[in-house]
Amino acid sequence: MFHVLESASLDWPRRCVSCGSAAIEGAKAYAVIFAGLGHLIFDRSIKHYTRRVAFPICRRHRMTLLARRFGYFASFLALAVFGSLAYVAFFGRLGHLVASVSLVVAIVSLIVFLYCELTAPVRLWNGKPGYIWVAIRNDHYARLFAQANERCISEIR
Repeated sequence: MFHVLESASLDWPRRCVSCGSAAIEGAKAYAVIFAGLGHLIFDRSIKHYTRRVAFPICRRHRMTLLARRFGYFASFLALAVFGSLAYVAFFGRLGHLVASVSLVVAIVSLIVFLYCELTAPVRLWNGKPGYIWVAIRNDHYARLFAQANERCISEIR
């Protein structure tokens, strides 16, 4: 895990983040952090700030990453729908069968959601003001990344 200056231009080694292969053929993926939410008192608009970081990835792992992102989104929706349905069924009059099935589906959705979130090849989140945390699952690639970005890394964990 690296604590990186947010305004820095990151140098990514020209290899796949997941497997380290050199055959990336221009494929890129993006990691996004939600940096904050701002609103104006008398304005109806809500503004959010995101930071998008592109990293190299081979075509095979790009497809895997896209499938994970779809699973992340679908499991989040299923968790919201079936979690709410389980709650209503347990405390309402929908019956125990509906409640039990909804609870099982909600638990499976939670497991899929966590798996998709925690197995991403690159994860980003906010650090101290002006910094972001970058976590890379591939240890060899993480060492290459650290060597290429020594100037903008303030802390390594």
